[in-house]
Amino acid sequence: MNVNKILFLLLFISPLLCGFSARAENFVIKNYDIELLVNRDQVVTVRENITADFQIASHGIFRDIPNKNSDISSIYVDNRYSVEHSVGNVRLKIGSPDTLVTGLQNYGISFKHQLFGDRREFYYNIVGTGWPVTIEKVRFKVILPAPFDKSKVGLSIGEYGTAGFKDGARFTMFEKEIIGETFAPLPPYHGITLRMEFPQGYFNQKENPWIPITLWAIIIMSLLSFSIWFLYGKDAHITPVVSFYPPKDFNVYEAEQVCTEKITSKSLVAMLIALAHQGFINIVTDDKDFSLIRLKEYDGNNAAMKKLMEALFKRGSHQLPTVGKNDLEKSTTFYKDCDSILKSLNGYKSKFFSAVSVNKAVDCFMFLLSVGLVLLTAFALNHYRFGDDMAGLLLSGLICGCFLTVFRRNTKSLIGPAIFAVFVFYLFLQQVANSMDSTNSWQVQCGFVGAIISIICYIQMPQLNFTGRRSKGELLGLKKFIDVAEKKRLELLVEENPEYFYDILPYAYILGVSDKWIKQFESITDLNPDWYKGNFKNLNRFSKSMNLMTQPSVANGGISQTSSRGGGGFSGGGFGGGGGGSW
Repeated sequence: MNVNKILFLLLFISPLLCGFSARAENFVIKNYDIELLVNRDQVVTVRENITADFQIASHGIFRDIPNKNSDISSIYVDNRYSVEHSVGNVRLKIGSPDTLVTGLQNYGISFKHQLFGDRREFYYNIVGTGWPVTIEKVRFKVILPAPFDKSKVGLSIGEYGTAGFKDGARFTMFEKEIIGETFAPLPPYHGITLRMEFPQGYFNQKENPWIPITLWAIIIMSLLSFSIWFLYGKDAHITPVVSFYPPKDFNVYEAEQVCTEKITSKSLVAMLIALAHQGFINIVTDDKDFSLIRLKEYDGNNAAMKKLMEALFKRGSHQLPTVGKNDLEKSTTFYKDCDSILKSLNGYKSKFFSAVSVNKAVDCFMFLLSVGLVLLTAFALNHYRFGDDMAGLLLSGLICGCFLTVFRRNTKSLIGPAIFAVFVFYLFLQQVANSMDSTNSWQVQCGFVGAIISIICYIQMPQLNFTGRRSKGELLGLKKFIDVAEKKRLELLVEENPEYFYDILPYAYILGVSDKWIKQFESITDLNPDWYKGNFKNLNRFSKSMNLMTQPSVANGGISQTSSRGGGGFSGGGFGGGGGGSW
């Protein structure tokens, strides 16, 4: 097994190893007394008294309280403590960092737990399954706001997922109270869960105030995105106009901009072919290598072509007569110059696109709408919570922002959509994991739909103006002609213009039909121009190799138990509970 495989194996199993490497706890819980006061407004006042017996000196205990789709407030501890927030959890760290304790220690804790949503049940973990220690004795008391149906009450005791209980505990029900206790120790990671069903109206429903705000924000932002795209981004239907030539006074890189809305390194290669055809350079190729020979200074009026010539041959104040594949691979400036040319060309869009659709303020606003909708969806998925949860929300927005910024309008790349699909799948898994106690499922689904609508609208910006639509129609017509051109028609065009094949070749490369264009002319004209030395059939191989040279990734080296009693539910499946440990 090689080193890479070993490293991969260690990386894969390390999370599993971590799960088994937790140190053994140095205390047991002698007594755990819990009182739950349940109010009509779905606020549960929780009072706990924990007696811990430390065999080894420790600072104290910590108490983890889950708060998914709920709020924890009015925390009181009869000892020194601090509060730590994380996604879906509140941790009370009880004790002093300057003091160690041993033997019996008593900890009194109380807090209010606000539940949200239209609930017809009370599903609560009296003791959570997150305690890694033995709990020798549990006593609990649940006080309800009104009488209840005793046949709709179930108690589950055991590990997470256990339904009901066989023995080791008992509970008694009164008109508005349930009192119970255990008479056998609870092993580590065992809990007690109470589930009760109620008729409609037993509780006064209280919705999370962030739910309507988030929902309306999602709706408004989605409508805004769609409206902006519909008015300033939606292109009219373009009908190909059969054409034998590209649009008049048209540069080859403009063809790519009109067709794909973005100028890439593909245009640089097409410009290179055009420079050779115009007599400024010669291209020499063989099966593995190529070189470019400078014949004369560029004296045309196209600034981009002039810059490309300088990027190829200029080194400081000197002009190189020849550059080869190896020279460009080792160059530390060539790909930077190419990137500068592309940025300059992409910065000018007003010729073919409507002014509003390429306005930077509109572009920025559409970007913020898309990222904002992803953040709102993540916010709803995380049960409308702020605090330390914001780190996860910001990460969600960052992932979406990177996707939109790096891969926008690069429609042939699968990398961007793949990253976004992984992100969406991650959110979906989170939703499934939280669905047991979540009332926000449809809000999250609305957020998904809104985010997808906004992202699609953003990617489909900008909008072609009249000149752009006409030019694209002609280019699509030229592509169609190349696909279906008859030999006789091509012969007539060559008779009219002997350079016709070479005039169209850069555009055929941009339109992705250069192979077909070369094949069409094999029996019509001589495919060995003065500017190309080598087998002309290798032109596409040269083009692909040159395309890679303009990119920084290549240039310069690449940088169950059976239930005997219970009304449903399972241990650990409700609200509250949690667990704790020592520190």
